Formats: sequence, C-alpha cells, structure tokens
Amino acid sequence: VPAGTPYSSAEVSSIELSEAEKAVFSRTGVLDRRLEPSMEAMVRYHFVKYSREKRVTMQHFLRNSLPYLNYAKAVFRSKGLPEDLAYLAYLESGYNPLAVSRSRATGLWQFIASTGKIYGLSQDWWMDERMDPYRSTHAAAEYLAHLNEIFNDWQLAVASYNGGEGAVGRAQKAASADGLSDVLKKNDKLDPSLQLREETRLYVPRFLAIVKIMRDPAALGLAALPNDAEHPQLLPVVALKARPATDLAELSRRLGMRWKEFLAYNPHFLHSISPANRQASVYVPHAKQEQAGKLLQGKAVGIGWRYYTVKKGDTIASVSKKTGIPASIIRQLNPGKFTRGLRLRLPAGAGSVPPFKPMVPSYEPEAVK
Repeated sequence: VPAGTPYSSAEVSSIELSEAEKAVFSRTGVLDRRLEPSMEAMVRYHFVKYSREKRVTMQHFLRNSLPYLNYAKAVFRSKGLPEDLAYLAYLESGYNPLAVSRSRATGLWQFIASTGKIYGLSQDWWMDERMDPYRSTHAAAEYLAHLNEIFNDWQLAVASYNGGEGAVGRAQKAASADGLSDVLKKNDKLDPSLQLREETRLYVPRFLAIVKIMRDPAALGLAALPNDAEHPQLLPVVALKARPATDLAELSRRLGMRWKEFLAYNPHFLHSISPANRQASVYVPHAKQEQAGKLLQGKAVGIGWRYYTVKKGDTIASVSKKTGIPASIIRQLNPGKFTRGLRLRLPAGAGSVPPFKPMVPSYEPEAVK
C-alpha cells in the first residue's frame, strides 16, 4: 500500500471477503480493469469499509440516486465514455442535487462556480444550474472527457476531477510516472509543494470501491432506503421550456403540485419566477407534460408575484433596499421609465409561497471516508 495512506499493509492483507463479496469485487470494467496491486489493495480496503461499516450511508445514497442514475449512465454512454463514471456522483455529493461543500462546490457533481460557468451552467440571482441534475450531468461528462483527453488515463482524469488537472499533472511530471499508482507510490518523496493532498490520493480508490459496490448492490444485501417526507419519490420527468419571467409558483399550483414538490423536481430555481432575461428548463412528471405545456404557452399569473407601487421619493435603489430585490432584477422585470405611481412586478416573498429553497447543510463526503 503506498505511503501516506491512513491504513497499513497488514490491515489490508488481513481483510477476508465473503463469497458474495468476492463475486462482486471481481467484476471489472474500463475503469478498474487490471488494477496495479497497490491500487487494488486500497480499493479492496474501501470496498469492505463501505459495504460493511457504511451500509446505511450507501443505502441512503442509493435512494438519492434513483431518479438520476440511469439518466447519468445514458449521458456518459452517449458521449462515448464509460458509464461507470455515473457512480462518481455518489462520492461527490451522495447524489444530492442540493449538496453544498465548505468550498461552495454545489450540486450532484460539486462544480465550483468558475468550472460550472466554463461548462455552461448558469449561476445568477435567478437560478443555479449546478443544482440542475440533468444539465449538470452533461457538464460533468464534458469535463471528464476533457480531463481524459489531457491525461489519456482514466485514473489520472478522475483524480484530477478532485485535485485539479494542474496539481495532478505537476505531481505526475515530478514523479516521472505513467499512471496514478506510480504517482501515489512516489508522492511522499516529492517536494511538499508538488505532493497530492490526502483527499486526492484516496479519491480514486474510494471511487473504484463505490463503482464495484454500486454495480450490484443487491448482491451485497444493499437496497435503497424507503422514501419519506424529506425524500419523496420522484417520477420520470420531461423537460419543457419556460418563457422569460414565468410564474413558477402559479405553474406548480395549477399543476396540482405543492411548491416544495415542484422544487424537488426543479432544484435549480432560486425564486418563484423564472429568469426574466432568458428561457429556462422546467422539469415535470411525464403525466403532467400536456397540461404543463399548455400552461407554459399561456400567461399563468398568480401567487409567484408581488407588487409595489412607486411612491414619491422612491428610487430603484431605495425600492431594492425595501424589497430585498436587486436593482438589476427590478429593471429586468420592469423595463421603461421609473415614475411615481408605477406598479412594479416583483418575485413573491417567502410569506406568499413556501420557502424557495430549504436550508441545506453543507456537504462534505465524510460519510464515505
């Protein structure tokens, strides 16, 4: 086992697998075929840890992934990439589209703001597409494809998804290494400024352990936890387009969906109105496609809006301060001359519709470390 890992060779060699575990562990794909012995030992260690000690965590993650996993696999396949890359979101976020790390990486695929923008994920006052489970999956596939083009090695590409292509590339060059296993063996001998941090060193072994487990969790006695009030069952969706400034809260009401339910399907929206300056993707269950399509073609106006009448002495800045709506957003929604008596349209406050975004605890993948 490479130096610098949190366990000893004796710990790894003492692990005995059951017959079921041996069968599951022996299955391989593009990402874990012909593992170098030290890498296989680390993967084995985490395979046992997750499938035994972290069983409930794995079952929780399985429940989270039910609406998205098959979609993610199809996206990776469509781009000519190994479908097992879909399991990376278990390690990144536990398949929680609302996951936010201490460094503000967000969504299923834990994009930081700058990388998300590079791969086309809008982030502004209106919405954060890093929390769009579908668009962010396409972005993750494009990013991973880019990383593999750089390294021509999936283990190095996956490691750089966590540690950054620059840091992994510099460590590889300094170690004169062909693959990740060689980098890990030589890591503690590199200049401290070039060494990979522990999270990155352990990232690929942890990921490959999860890959092996999630290929056939049932064989290990793992099943998704039941749905409950905080984890509702999400049905297969269809993507529709909402015109600028669509009243989402009214749309959800007319579809017979509670606002919290609508947001479970559309976690990327941050307010009751869709972006005023562009179209946006809206996801609804297949059974509601026809009804939602008609509503989106019309002008459903209702509980998503509030109104403010401009008074003497008001400025856009003062109205912004009073309402909590940025001045730029007020202008987007109310183009034209700002005059006394003007009735401004503004997104509804939390008192008019249920809270826009539930408070979500910061997420770090401690549960699978």
